[in-house]
Amino acid sequence: MAILHSISLTLRAALKRALTLFNIEAVQGAVFLLLISTTSSIAAGSLIGRWCDWPIPNMDNLDNLMTITTDDKGEVYLERFYKSGRESKVLLRRISNTKFNTVGSATGNNYRIQKGSGHLQIRDNEGLIRSARRLENSMVDGECRR
Repeated sequence: MAILHSISLTLRAALKRALTLFNIEAVQGAVFLLLISTTSSIAAGSLIGRWCDWPIPNMDNLDNLMTITTDDKGEVYLERFYKSGRESKVLLRRISNTKFNTVGSATGNNYRIQKGSGHLQIRDNEGLIRSARRLENSMVDGECRR
């Protein structure tokens, strides 16, 4: 498992360098998809789901692919992979098979997988913020683009 994670980190670093050198939209899209397919969420534990999140219209730099995974210790993580190559990872606490709270969130950030559609509700203490579109658990070119 550690070897796979090490290879994944090396590949991610190389892809980020390539993204910096080639600022062509088509290359960015290809690198973005390859970057997502080599993340630790595939190498570790199990994949709970994948979603495409478009938070603000006409601000493509915020578009991201979200994954919820469990690691080999049973911890649950939400990872975001942005078109720009930026990534974030937060620890979640599983409330049920469809409800997850962000550990240490002052605003009560939480996520719910909707029954039926499988879309991911992004919520806080005040309620629903938006929903992210469910994706299949296999990569498809261009699946998380507007």
